[in-house]
Amino acid sequence: MKLQAPDFLTFCFLLATLLSAEFGYSQTAIENLIVETYYVSDANDATDEDGGLLPEGAVTYRIFLDLAIDVEVTQIFATSNHTWFIQSTELIWNNEDRGETLGNQIGDNRLDDNTVALDSYITFGAASDAHFGIPKDLDMDGSIVGGENSDGGSEGIEEGLLINSTPEMGIPITEADGLIEVDESLIPTLDANILSNLNSVFQDEVNASAYSTNTETLQFPQGVSGVTDENIIMIAQITTLGDLEFNFNVEVRNAQGDLVRYVAENPQGNEVLSPYLSFPPECGCTDPDFLEYDPAAPCDDGSCETLIVFGCTDPEACNYNPDANFPPTDDFCCYGIDDCNGLDWTIICPQLSAEEVKLDFGITAYPNPTRDRAWLEITSDRTRDAELFIYDLQGKVVHHEGVRIHSGTEGISIPAQRLQAGMYLVRILDGEIDETTLLIKN
Repeated sequence: MKLQAPDFLTFCFLLATLLSAEFGYSQTAIENLIVETYYVSDANDATDEDGGLLPEGAVTYRIFLDLAIDVEVTQIFATSNHTWFIQSTELIWNNEDRGETLGNQIGDNRLDDNTVALDSYITFGAASDAHFGIPKDLDMDGSIVGGENSDGGSEGIEEGLLINSTPEMGIPITEADGLIEVDESLIPTLDANILSNLNSVFQDEVNASAYSTNTETLQFPQGVSGVTDENIIMIAQITTLGDLEFNFNVEVRNAQGDLVRYVAENPQGNEVLSPYLSFPPECGCTDPDFLEYDPAAPCDDGSCETLIVFGCTDPEACNYNPDANFPPTDDFCCYGIDDCNGLDWTIICPQLSAEEVKLDFGITAYPNPTRDRAWLEITSDRTRDAELFIYDLQGKVVHHEGVRIHSGTEGISIPAQRLQAGMYLVRILDGEIDETTLLIKN
C-alpha cells in the first residue's frame, strides 16, 4: 500500500507541529495560569475598622500555577533580564490587624478575624500557617471564614463579614473558602525579611500600588507542589480596587528531577518562555487549523482568519492547487516523473503523459508510514547488483546491505523493525543509478 500525497502532506504537517511543540510549549512543567476572583467586598466589609477600611468593590484575586504531575516550584525569581512585578491601578490593600507579607505567616486562628482572609501576600501555596490555598471549585470541606464564622469586625455586624455572594466571584466564600487544612510540616517556611521591596508593599501597615524587582528572589529549595491531584499551587493573593497586572519568573523541579527556569519574557540560554507567567495574557489564535495559529497563546482573541488548505503552492508544479496556502515551501510539489520530491507521480500527477514515463529505474517504500517491516517496490530495466543504504535525518547510515535487483518490478524487504521511530532516507546505489525515497517509522 502506497502513501497517497494528501496523507503524506497531513502527516508531515502534524509531525512538524508536534516537533515544534516539543521544543516549545509541549511537555511544559507549567500547564496553565489561573487568576481566580476570590471575593468582592461589599458595604458591610467597608465598615470594618479593625483590619483597616476595605474599599467597597475591591476584588481579592488569587493567582495559581497549574503544574504538570510531579512538578515542584523552588523559586520565584528576578534577574537583570527578568523583572518580577505586581501592580495595580489602585492601592494594593493590606489588612492592618493581622496582615502579613507571606501567606505562611498568617495564623490559621486569625482567618475568621475581621477581613484577615482578604490580606494581600506572596506565597508558595500556603494561605496560613496550617492551610494551603486551592481554587474554590476544588474545595469540598466548606468554609471557616466569612458569614457566621466571622467575628463581625469592629462594628460587630450580626451576620458577620465576607457574606457577599455576587455572581462576579463565582462560589461565595461562605460556601467554599479555598482553604484546605494540611499538616504544618507541609507548610513551606519562607522568610521575607531579606526582601525589603516585598515588605515595603505587602506588610500590614504600608500603602503601595506596585511591587517590582530585578534582584529579589523568594526560594524554597526543597520544592513545593500542590496538595490536590491537580497539582495547582497558589503564588499570591492580591486585594485591590484597581486593575491587576503582573509578571512572574519561576524555577521548578520537573518530574525528571531537573531544575528548569521559566520566564515571562526575554528567555536567555536554557530558560524557557512561558505564556502562563503574565497577566493580562497576550492572546492569539489557538486553533491549529488556521495559518494564524500561535502555540504560545494561552487564550483565543479571535484572530484565527485563514483556514489552512493543504497542497502545492507553486504554479510551476504539476500538482499546483490555486487554493492551497500550506506548506509554505515547494518541498511537496511535483515537477515531473523524475522530480517529484519522493511522491508517487502516478497518484498526484496522473496527467503526465505516457511518453514522459521513463521506467528505467524507480523505487517506492511501502507501507509508509510503517510500524514493523517495510518493502521497497523497485522497477528496473535490467538485473543489477546494488547497495541499499538507510540514513537518519542527521545523515548517519543506520543500515547497509548489498541487494540483487532483477529486471521488471519486485519488492525488497527493509528491516524497519530495527529502526526507532522517525524519518529516514532509503537509497539504492550502483555505478549507474542513485535513487532515494523517504521512509517514516511509527
